[in-house]
Amino acid sequence: MGHIVGGRHDNDPGTTPYEFGHGFWEPGVFFSLMSIEQSNNRDLMWSQPEENYGTAHWNDVARVWTLSAPDVAAYRSPTTPPSGDLTVTIHGPTNMQHKESCEFQAEAYFDTGLANPCTNCTYSWFEKPTWSSTWTNMAVSTPTILYTLFDHPGADLRVDVSSSTQSASTSITVLEGTTAGCGLPPGAKAGLGTDSNTDVASAGPTVNVYPNPAHDSVVIRMESGESVPIHLAIYDVLGRLVTELSPSNNSGRSTEVEWHIETQKPGVYFLRTTFAGGATRVNNIVIRR
Repeated sequence: MGHIVGGRHDNDPGTTPYEFGHGFWEPGVFFSLMSIEQSNNRDLMWSQPEENYGTAHWNDVARVWTLSAPDVAAYRSPTTPPSGDLTVTIHGPTNMQHKESCEFQAEAYFDTGLANPCTNCTYSWFEKPTWSSTWTNMAVSTPTILYTLFDHPGADLRVDVSSSTQSASTSITVLEGTTAGCGLPPGAKAGLGTDSNTDVASAGPTVNVYPNPAHDSVVIRMESGESVPIHLAIYDVLGRLVTELSPSNNSGRSTEVEWHIETQKPGVYFLRTTFAGGATRVNNIVIRR
């Protein structure tokens, strides 16, 4: 092509055209057929890589490929899916107190062990009472779930895991019994806030919350008696502050408070109410989706 289009063999006037035996495209200053659009021309040169001139020229195609060879050689195609059978294990307590909340974690890996985890697996969690054969989808798709035990005498948790090519499932039975030390049962010391070492709050009733997917907030209604709540705060089961709330309505002996829960996971939370006079009360707030 260089012989025909470029009209010459080399752009170095000091060398013999036949020394390299390859052609070159040149800008229009050499009056080749490419000079019609000189501004769009490119100095594309071909030479043998072993020749000093060709491989030393900054715009020489052979030199570019020579310098790029290590990068090309080092390229690795995307890794293939790990071999072996997909396995999933649930880590969590097998005994919990009634209404206690604990964290359960599913680990999916191939049969070479945890050193070969499934990094692109999807998760689906299910629950049922131990006496039932019907599983309920918990609508949780993360490897970790916060679960509250309500069923007597216990419950079964199941997780289904899928990779791009395989699927696996396992379950765990959680029986009602001694506390696993995960959460705060009703009437227990409220380990919530900076004064948790000395403050023992009374236990209020459990409030179940069923969010409407069309709204990002729920209204929690509680009996407040003669006292007037002056501060409300919600904590997770680890005692971390989630949010502080303000009563939206105090009518008679009841209190209403609105909580925006669009980002909150299902599970148990604790609403701590401080009343005028210093008394405190903790309600279990259970989000069910």
